[in-house]
Amino acid sequence: MSRHFLTDFSRLGRTTIIFKIIERLKIEGIKVGGMITLEEKENQKLKGFQILDIVTGDKVRIAILEQNEKENIDPVVTIGTKQYKILKKNIDKVCVNSLKKAFLDADIIICDGIGQIEMVSEEFRIIVKELLQSKKPVIGTIQSHRLIHNISNEKVFIYKVTRENMTYLPLHITSEILREIKKINNKFNI
Repeated sequence: MSRHFLTDFSRLGRTTIIFKIIERLKIEGIKVGGMITLEEKENQKLKGFQILDIVTGDKVRIAILEQNEKENIDPVVTIGTKQYKILKKNIDKVCVNSLKKAFLDADIIICDGIGQIEMVSEEFRIIVKELLQSKKPVIGTIQSHRLIHNISNEKVFIYKVTRENMTYLPLHITSEILREIKKINNKFNI
């Protein structure tokens, strides 16, 4: 099965596209699982990041601006000009668990995102490698192309999100995934 990853450097809406793909797949009766990274804002200003478990709807904070020191936090990652303290235990718990459940129970695995924050966790890096070497289709967002190409033996499609293709990509990726699933089902007379 193929892997489809979205990337951009201008915050054009990778996660919005992922949500549209999930919606289309669910309409088709495809079981989707995994995780989505969400921005946490206060008064329109980015103050951190959360993870959403697609199946349970649970959210947990995984990074917070360095100035907010109320929580027991692990390493610091710089994104742009801001430093974020990482809640590694939450990445280990929620990100990794949601991906493990998706590996076991879902038809399609969503991994939004594979970036600096998530990659702080060794457990996260291990599960991502396992998912990318599995036979299940994976849809996600990435910051680094090198990671995906180094650990996946399957077809990898990387789409740079632009203003011109952001409305087209959800339909295109969903169609590609559904075509692959149909081909497999026909092969096994399912």
